[in-house]
Formats: sequence, structure tokens, C-alpha cells
Amino acid sequence: MAKDLLALCNIVYMEHRLGIDFTVNTIKNKFPDAKSFPIILVDGFNIGGYNQLKEHLESNQDHRKFLIEG
Repeated sequence: MAKDLLALCNIVYMEHRLGIDFTVNTIKNKFPDAKSFPIILVDGFNIGGYNQLKEHLESNQDHRKFLIEG
């Protein structure tokens, strides 16, 4: 859903995939407090999952670099 939302907003993003680009242990070490998956980063900061991405896009006209790890 996050990728569809970014596409709808014409936002270019980078996707890193579990098991290909990183491991579960990498995620646990890098984001120990993460409660959901995918992990969505904006300018290197974890904003949460899909719901937080939607809120972020609704509140920010300045769309920055997005990265989805999922």
C-alpha cells in the first residue's frame, strides 16, 4: 500500500527488500523499537509504517527522499 501511495503522489523512492538487501537481524539492530513492517524512512528518519506515511504526505507538501524497507 505504501508503494501504491507513493506512486499515486509521483514520489520516487528506493526499496530495500528483506532477504535480498538486508536480514531480519539487521532490522532488529538498526530499528530495535520498530513495531511494524515495512519500515519507512524519510530523509533517513524512521517515520513508521503506511499510516504514518499517509499522515506525513498529507501534512507535508515538501516531499523528500523516501526509502521503504519491506
